[in-house]
Amino acid sequence: MFIERLSQFIENEGISIRSFEKEINASSGMISKAIRQKSGIHSKWLEEIVDKYPQLNPTWLLTGKGSMLLENERKEVKTINDPHENDVLVPVYNIEASAGIGFLNGSEYIMDQIKIPFAEKGDVAISINGDSMYPVIDDGDLAVIRQFPFHDYVMYGNIYVIVTDEASFCKVIKKSDNPETLLMRSLNKEYEDFEIPIRLIRYVYLVVGVVRMKKFI
Repeated sequence: MFIERLSQFIENEGISIRSFEKEINASSGMISKAIRQKSGIHSKWLEEIVDKYPQLNPTWLLTGKGSMLLENERKEVKTINDPHENDVLVPVYNIEASAGIGFLNGSEYIMDQIKIPFAEKGDVAISINGDSMYPVIDDGDLAVIRQFPFHDYVMYGNIYVIVTDEASFCKVIKKSDNPETLLMRSLNKEYEDFEIPIRLIRYVYLVVGVVRMKKFI
């Protein structure tokens, strides 16, 4: 149940319910009452919760699937040479080249293929450059992505790869005050938000997992 998972998250954070209410700008007693009565809360508070607590996995909060914290959603490939029988073979694309064509479907852009246990047929992997999505995605990690019908709906608060004619971005998509744009947010607080006009977006891919690429010095 949603409200029970929210209560579990608050307890995991080691804060009081009142402190949590203050953090999301909710009135005193709103969350505690919902927890006592095991009732829901208005959908507008979901945006506030995900915004204030980027480490919280919104999919887990809403459905109970996956891990509570996005940090725990990272998937590691310990050995590519010893894959499980049911692992899916996922192509690894050169994202810089792929950004130019938008849709990731050209075999000439495939750098490698790896077997990943949590992937599904049709998923692809790309390397993420930079630390704007730290601590969930580190520089050099592989993001396993799945094409997403963003023109139909957007699950705000999730991590996506957004492809335009000019570039590709790995960001959390947030709702913008302007209905003609989407707000892009990094998990690393050192990076500022920015907006992209919806008309410029060619494709959106949902990040379904992360493969930690260990670095040995």
